Amino acid sequence: MNNAPKPFSHHEFLEACTQTGCPVCRIGAQTVRRQLKSLFYEYVNDREMRANLVKSLGFCAEHTRLLLSHKIADALGASIIYEHLVKVILREFPTPSANMQPKELSRKVSSFVSTSDGLAECPACKRREEAVNYTLSQIAGALDNTILIEALETSDGFCFPHLSQLLLRISKPAEVNFLLTLTKNKLEVRQSEMAEVIRKNDHHHHSEGITQEEAIAWKKAMVMLS
Repeated sequence: MNNAPKPFSHHEFLEACTQTGCPVCRIGAQTVRRQLKSLFYEYVNDREMRANLVKSLGFCAEHTRLLLSHKIADALGASIIYEHLVKVILREFPTPSANMQPKELSRKVSSFVSTSDGLAECPACKRREEAVNYTLSQIAGALDNTILIEALETSDGFCFPHLSQLLLRISKPAEVNFLLTLTKNKLEVRQSEMAEVIRKNDHHHHSEGITQEEAIAWKKAMVMLS
């Protein structure tokens, strides 16, 4: 019987472990950005893509903000996609009328609201979920891999939601203990770094400089607990 550690070939995840924040979150975010860039620059006229976007009326608030803040969507691509979406909405949009009876008005408003409630999932959210699930499965199946373990130990650790999802995928006590110990150690380091920031802001210790790691410890803590 071969008891050799399973290989871990998810090189993008190993790279994410060298960067700030939860590496699983980073994989999800990178996947979404690639998808959105590809969509707005290559698939704006793709019929299947258009049909899927109609079902969700575009993107959720989070990914709409991403599109706007990171300038992923260009004016022409966005106009092609959203002109079509607005045209579809206008076909079913309640027509204002001063002579409309209350019951008819209520029926039209209810129909419009129910349509909004039944929208499909944001395609960017769906793609992120797929990437995250794949990554978690890869990790759960290779927690005896030395390369993966070393990468996780040098990373900022998992955020609580992804830690929880990962713990539900494993059953070996050694692997559970590794993840719990890893996270506890990361939390203790963050707590210590933030305590130093607080201490050094006291006028008695102003001469002591705040390190780069201490300066961003609060951001890392926010990500872990989010």
